[in-house]
Amino acid sequence: MSKFLTCYKVVMNSANDIALLDSTFLSNFYFRGQADAEWDLSSSLERMIKSLYQREDCFDIPRRYEVEMLEEFKRKYPLYEKHRIPAEEDNIEWLSIMQHYGACTRLVDATESIYVALFMATQNSFSNSDAAIWAINKNILNSKKYILYRNNVDRKAPSISLSAAEAYAYNYANSFIGSIYNRGECPQQIIAIKPKMSNERLSIQQGLFLMPTDISVPFKYNLNNYLPGVGFNRTDNSFNPMEFSKFVEYSHDNRNKAHNDNILMFKITIPRALKLGITKLLSQMNISSETLFPGLSGLSQSLNRLRDGYGEYLE
Repeated sequence: MSKFLTCYKVVMNSANDIALLDSTFLSNFYFRGQADAEWDLSSSLERMIKSLYQREDCFDIPRRYEVEMLEEFKRKYPLYEKHRIPAEEDNIEWLSIMQHYGACTRLVDATESIYVALFMATQNSFSNSDAAIWAINKNILNSKKYILYRNNVDRKAPSISLSAAEAYAYNYANSFIGSIYNRGECPQQIIAIKPKMSNERLSIQQGLFLMPTDISVPFKYNLNNYLPGVGFNRTDNSFNPMEFSKFVEYSHDNRNKAHNDNILMFKITIPRALKLGITKLLSQMNISSETLFPGLSGLSQSLNRLRDGYGEYLE
């Protein structure tokens, strides 16, 4: 792995800019779209706790919230679902179902499709903010799974299959949910996981979860302590700015495609003025609430899309 890891931040100039990036380059990343470019990367549980408790040093409060929410959900779940019931101890599956139906959890939604992330960033028709896509190098992030396996299972294994590493990482991640730690004891890590019982929405969205192991501190602290090399200092202030045209060239450089271990993260800011054009572009690609959120809820949400000739988005 290269020791010259860095992060970049770029700003889109037109609705078509994403299509200019090299697809092989993009295949090396996980993406998350956010409606406000000023928002940190964080979980819904973290945001809920922050709204209720105005200090950052809450320590055990998030864990107690999570434990109590899990217990209540497990107790009442059979009233609504008789067949798809996870094992009692499989808390990742329980959190995945809770997240699917709107509960606040430690899981952070991500996707392997930058276009899905682009949609998630721009779907809020009522937002007057610039949006953003965050990208994390999945090869660097997932290489940690192999390190964990070697350190904790078999140091002498000549090779490790992806399925073995994924299974170990899943169980390893699951072990942190509900566990009790003294202050400062829990390792701060980010683990990319896919639930065993995927749902239609997650499959369509090419989705997965980024799970912080230590929820007594913000998600970004886990990220900062887990990923190597660049001093991600809990904001994007340490990200190197680059013109989008230069970033396009960077993405097409063959040296930056294969496994791409030179770039740790990048952030694309989406000016609000581009949202209408992006909505039209994604619609032509059949990416909408109706296709990404199956059922009447998706159809209803799709009616809220930005439309030609209205408000400040008039072209």
